Amino acid sequence: AGDPVLAAAGGTIRANMPALEWIAYLSTVGVYGDHGGAWVDESADCRPVSKRSVMRVAAEQEWLKLGQQTGTPVAILRLSGIYGPGRNALANLEDGTARRLVKAGQVFNRIHCDDIAG
Repeated sequence: AGDPVLAAAGGTIRANMPALEWIAYLSTVGVYGDHGGAWVDESADCRPVSKRSVMRVAAEQEWLKLGQQTGTPVAILRLSGIYGPGRNALANLEDGTARRLVKAGQVFNRIHCDDIAG
């Protein structure tokens, strides 16, 4: 099983499908796994490493299958580096969990929680 929400409330969701224009599933870029520093975009192969990322790939497939079965479009949004109130570099410094990463050419993908919701 991938998505515990779909597992627990799948019947209710299916019953309300006719009222839905589309579904968005918020996943993670963690499903891509380690590509050895190569550029990764939405066409890259999924190579999940952690148990959580493996479950996310399964959840993505479950939502896509549900969409196919019901004729409802599904968008998989693979999020990364979520920040916002209480989730940012200053908060990490304050609570002692900040890490310094020094890698030549290192890039980061970040998204603010308001941009996800908005």
